[in-house]
Amino acid sequence: ITTALKEWWDSFIAEPCGFEECYEELRSLLCRINSEIYGEYSQNGRICGSTAAVLFIFGGRYIVMNSGDTRIYSRRGINIRQESTDHTYGREAVISGIMTKTEAKLSVDRDKLTSAVGCYSELKLNALSAPLDRTGFFICTDGVYKYCGSFFTAVSMFMKEPCDLIAYKVK
Repeated sequence: ITTALKEWWDSFIAEPCGFEECYEELRSLLCRINSEIYGEYSQNGRICGSTAAVLFIFGGRYIVMNSGDTRIYSRRGINIRQESTDHTYGREAVISGIMTKTEAKLSVDRDKLTSAVGCYSELKLNALSAPLDRTGFFICTDGVYKYCGSFFTAVSMFMKEPCDLIAYKVK
């Protein structure tokens, strides 16, 4: 995934495209990577994949794309907003009305991923683009938010080096 994204980035630097074209290229790229990984591993009954989060800022706008439970947060002043959407059974069960929030929190399957790049034939990919009115972004690797809590996430947004704080908290 990272290799393909780096190749896309190198081609973008060599020949920049418009914002909407970048959006479609990134979306198509992640779907193509999903098909390649799924095709290679599913033939033998194996599952292989990864959560993914992409943040692209260009020309006064930004793009957020994610699959799985890797999160992207943004900051505007003192306000923190989760830009990505988790692909977990618990979240989707609540949205579809199968479970209440309380039931989902107690479910042993609450954190089971319903999408990740390479794990399913069709990629569930959340994607959004918006004007750049944020003052900062924070990408939180899959599941780390469960160990840090929203207070930690909010505090880390104001730190100069949030990765240092994450490494300290997770140790």
